[in-house]
Amino acid sequence: MGSRVKVLMVEDDEVIADALSFMLTGAGFSVEVAHSGREGLAMVETFAPDVVVIDLSLPDVGGDVVAFTIRSDWPEMGLIISTGHDRPAQLERLLGDGRTLFLQKPYDVDSLEAMIRGLAD
Repeated sequence: MGSRVKVLMVEDDEVIADALSFMLTGAGFSVEVAHSGREGLAMVETFAPDVVVIDLSLPDVGGDVVAFTIRSDWPEMGLIISTGHDRPAQLERLLGDGRTLFLQKPYDVDSLEAMIRGLAD
């Protein structure tokens, strides 16, 4: 593999975000963290990630809005949408595009890593 895969975590729970960032960095990814939807959308522009991992429950702009905005503006970018709740019906059309995956919380880092590598290839 050439350059490191760039991953943006959009996760408002700092403990979860820090732990995932630490583990994914250890697995060889370049990781940045945004703690809100607005911050995540701004960082997509500046960081230009290969894959964005989005928590649906964010304090300002919902994860679904973040996902739809990214898909509209950067259709080639890989998205992994995650929540501890049921899979929201409004995301069904996004999830059918082949570049957007769903990961139910709680999940293990190996599953997340496999999804990221699959989307980045």
